[in-house]
Amino acid sequence: MSLVNVVLMNRTFRKPISTLRNKVQNWRTFDKIATTGEAPLPRKVIMEATLRCNLSCHFCFRDLTNFTDVTTENMKRIIDNLGPSIKVMGFTGGETFMRTDMLEIVKYLDTKGIEVGLLTNGTLQTPEKVEEMISHKNLKRLGISIDGLRENHDSIRGKGMFDRSINTLKLINKRIKSVGVNSVMTKENLHELPQLLEMIAPYIDHYSVEYQMFNTASEVKATSQQLNIPMSSVTVWSREEKNYDFSFEKVERVKNELRVIAKKHNIGFLTEPVVGDVFEKDFYDGIVLQKHPILCGHMHTARIDPRGNLVFCHLIKNPSGSLIDTPLEKLWNSEQMKDFRKNLLKGGVMPPVCKRCCKIQ
Repeated sequence: MSLVNVVLMNRTFRKPISTLRNKVQNWRTFDKIATTGEAPLPRKVIMEATLRCNLSCHFCFRDLTNFTDVTTENMKRIIDNLGPSIKVMGFTGGETFMRTDMLEIVKYLDTKGIEVGLLTNGTLQTPEKVEEMISHKNLKRLGISIDGLRENHDSIRGKGMFDRSINTLKLINKRIKSVGVNSVMTKENLHELPQLLEMIAPYIDHYSVEYQMFNTASEVKATSQQLNIPMSSVTVWSREEKNYDFSFEKVERVKNELRVIAKKHNIGFLTEPVVGDVFEKDFYDGIVLQKHPILCGHMHTARIDPRGNLVFCHLIKNPSGSLIDTPLEKLWNSEQMKDFRKNLLKGGVMPPVCKRCCKIQ
């Protein structure tokens, strides 16, 4: 029996169990939050450290109208206001290393006993910067975005960027506890992702592929109406296509190849969102929210925008108070946040912009 067949056979047995577990857990949590709007204090927080970036990727939907970063002093105030429930803080962007104080912030989090994860495009690191990164033992997770082989990656991110990112992986060489690479799937890069994984496998612990997030204008409008927030607070890449421009069969074929390669190199592999593996065709067709009791990982993870405000997620950014001057514990289950969560789950279905999000589960 071939290795591909063994992997597929194992998935045949695992998938019904994971599907049932997903449904039972989400039914219980869904009903409780939908009724009261309350959620347990989070263990993890994610913050957009900056909106600035040295690249301009065509599928990025960050808000380019505001480039003002939270000061180092105010960043430390935010950290002071997180409270004892937070054990992990992740930073995304923009490009996190556009902040010259990024590693100073990591060091400050270490004084609070908080582990750190950083997302980066991996193009700004020098050998000296890598050694400084590795010296901070609370920096446990590093994620680097690589979207295909050299030609495709550079067409998205700029000439020479592929080699810079690969060089950063080699410099780190697994000396951080968890080093991962994520690729956004496109019709241009899908066929070459297995070759990319073979190339980077010696330098990483896990690899993930992510569906592009996009929505139509009508889906954005329906979301703002359901949540009773301005359309300007719904930040997505808007296009009028109803579905992806690659076939479901091709995605599944490539993902099966990637699973085999990951198993061979003893590294983790997943699809983002995870429901893209559990409810595969329904997710691809954009009907997963209507057919399954789907929840969002941001029900259990706090999100902070670049100004220091508590928001719900990277797509829905209606501010619910500033963490610069207010403790997270006070904001997390405020009346505003509870009303928001109840609206989010109104009618038993999350709003349409959530259907392609990497955090639904």
